[in-house]
Formats: sequence, C-alpha cells, structure tokens
Amino acid sequence: MPTFQRNPQEVQTAAAAIMERHKTHAPLLDRKVRIDYLFAFGDRDETTGELTGPALKQYGVGCLGICRKVNLRDRTKGMGDVEISVDGDWWESADQAERDALLDHELHHIAVTEKVDALGRPLIKLRKHDFQFGWFT
Repeated sequence: MPTFQRNPQEVQTAAAAIMERHKTHAPLLDRKVRIDYLFAFGDRDETTGELTGPALKQYGVGCLGICRKVNLRDRTKGMGDVEISVDGDWWESADQAERDALLDHELHHIAVTEKVDALGRPLIKLRKHDFQFGWFT
C-alpha cells in the first residue's frame, strides 16, 4: 500500500509561483482556495528496494498526480478545499520544468464557483480533461 507525506514547502512555493504566473489560475488566488499537497510513494520490494507498483492510481491506471475536492467534514477539521497528490518517487527524478508542468496540470482541474459552502469557503468543482486518450499495448 502506498505511503503518504505532506509535501515540503518547495512544492507549495512552486505551485504559488505557477498560479501567479498564469492568469488562468487567477480565480484560485482571488477566492483564496486552500490547497493541500501530498507526496505518495509506491510500494517497494523488501529485498531489492525496487518499486513494485505505482504510487498513485486513478481508475486502476498509474498516474503522476491526482486532484480531488476535500469534503465538507474534512474541511471543517481544517483541511484545505482541494488536495493534490503527487507521485513522490517520480518527483525526485523529475526536473523543475516537468514538476511545474504537473503542478500546472493538476491546478487546472480546480474550477471555482461563485457559491460558498456551509463554512463560507468557495465551492469547488473538478474540471475534466478536454481530451482523454487511451490505448492498449
């Protein structure tokens, strides 16, 4: 089973810079959307230390990042409005341009509505991909 840890400050700093740089993310800043960032690390073979599977899966397929809305109950406990999980094993080998591209991609999934929830926090919808490609090998 994958393990999780909070991302270091460098991830939050990189994401904040991306939101400032790209006007498409202005609604996130304007509405003060709170985002929690997590690293996920895949299972490793006890003997070799090699990865035995992806750290993150969506619809049964390995992926590098996942964006999800945080439910009202967890928001009440102090969690953010949205959670972005990133494959920590991949992150360690990625260069800054790749890291920024992944964060930008995950941030684009967040759509802020004009409504607020029971806590007065912005109501979030998740934006799906404009195009979805898949294939079999």
